[in-house]
Amino acid sequence: MKGLVSVGTATKETVTGAKSPARKGKARASVPAVEEISAESTPVAGSLLGDLPAGARLVPVDQLRPHPSNPRREVGDVSELADSIREHGIRQNLLAVPDPGDEARFRLVIGHRRHAAAVVAGLAEVPVVIDPTLSEADQLELMLVENIQRSDLTAVEEADGFQGLLDLGLSQDQVAKRVGRSQSHVSNRIKLIGLPEKAREAVHARTLTLAQAEAIADVEDIPGATAALDEALNGDASNVSFVVSRLQLFRTRLESATEVLDDLEALGVTVIREYMSTQPPGRLFAYAYNSHPDTFAALVPKVQAALAEEHPGHFTAFISSSGPDVYRAFTPEEQEARDAAAKAAAPKTQADPPWLVEQRKRDARRKELEEKFGVMATDEQDYRAAFVKELLQAGEPLDGSFSAALWPLIGQAFVRATFYDDVPEFFNSALLDNERLGEILGVPPLDENDDEDTHYEAVAEKLAQLDPATSVVVMTTAAWTIDHQDWGTTSQGDAELIRTWYTALQSLGYEPTPDALEALAALADVTDGK
Repeated sequence: MKGLVSVGTATKETVTGAKSPARKGKARASVPAVEEISAESTPVAGSLLGDLPAGARLVPVDQLRPHPSNPRREVGDVSELADSIREHGIRQNLLAVPDPGDEARFRLVIGHRRHAAAVVAGLAEVPVVIDPTLSEADQLELMLVENIQRSDLTAVEEADGFQGLLDLGLSQDQVAKRVGRSQSHVSNRIKLIGLPEKAREAVHARTLTLAQAEAIADVEDIPGATAALDEALNGDASNVSFVVSRLQLFRTRLESATEVLDDLEALGVTVIREYMSTQPPGRLFAYAYNSHPDTFAALVPKVQAALAEEHPGHFTAFISSSGPDVYRAFTPEEQEARDAAAKAAAPKTQADPPWLVEQRKRDARRKELEEKFGVMATDEQDYRAAFVKELLQAGEPLDGSFSAALWPLIGQAFVRATFYDDVPEFFNSALLDNERLGEILGVPPLDENDDEDTHYEAVAEKLAQLDPATSVVVMTTAAWTIDHQDWGTTSQGDAELIRTWYTALQSLGYEPTPDALEALAALADVTDGK
């Protein structure tokens, strides 16, 4: 490839004033001005870029764009390369051409990974040789050669690169010579171009071998192959190999049965000439075996005789694994009998036990309540705790109206605990390890370095300093979460407890959210038995 600059360690001839041979064609866009690298031009040159060859230029990293024809799809993980650049700098210049769509930018030809790593390493500029004389074929060839020599390309990326050179007018033999590969290697890679997209992606991801890919390329033109291969590619590699073998067999069977299928089609029989993994609906009427040629001669006359009494549309011919088969559609009576038999053979559905029915109802109710009240319930917990904490910080004693409002709450809890062995959550005295309680009282949360006993003593000491009414307020706020199921309760007793608690809080100035007020109105209906 004469006239192309070196992409390795630059020499004076490759990066200075030596001109490339003149090229015919339209004039190229002017090259944007960039700085010549020198030790004084930027501190980056001395610290990270090393001793650079004369003629290379510093180009801001954001003025460089990946080449749209780069056969390599991804640059991969560049973290190690970025670490190396931070330690040793960039000692090999990048190669770029002017971007035909943007005069202020350049297209990378060589150095995509180094550019990406430089960005990760934090470099603002990188050393680049700009060559406006490179043709599209030259650019693609350079990118291919660089990646092939480093074994960086997958087979699909190679194929796309070779195809790009073919599209520019090169022959397969010319491509092979220019990239240093055999003509057969190029030819085999080009076969991957026409593969179904799923197969191409599988080869690219290396979950499909090249041998399997070549086998797919050999059978993909068979009618019906695309759908069959697409389904097989969703499974493991053995599925692909099996489907390929069935398609190869199908092609052989189809070629042998062409004359028979033509004769059946002339009779008006529906003929399917594409690969099918399942048989047509109906009952097998006639068939022929490839291994028994005499069966071919008897197939058409048998169908022709049946057509004296039946419509040809009742028959369908297709290629099975053994040869051509003819199926006759079920009559309405036959189909009805088959449906009845299938229904009788189906396992009887047993009714769910009552406990399971009730469990499903409870689960559905729980989900409904969570969707309806979940966010509001959580918000209200936080708002109540913040409100009570502010009351404590204010240090004002609770007025008598609030104390009076608490008595119904305490009375109901006492009755339930005494007569029904049903202690409401807020009436439980085991609260010292409740995180919300410590938060309301201003005790720092317990962490792994704290002594539990010391923490609990601090909480208890804070509680002991409060008057009885305030203690009830603080403990109830901490312990009683009033979750989404509480807000959706159908129990008159529970509904009355929540309403009583909110009446007490509102007497102190608490303002429930609009959603909470709406829920409280619904609880009033529960309390009243509506």
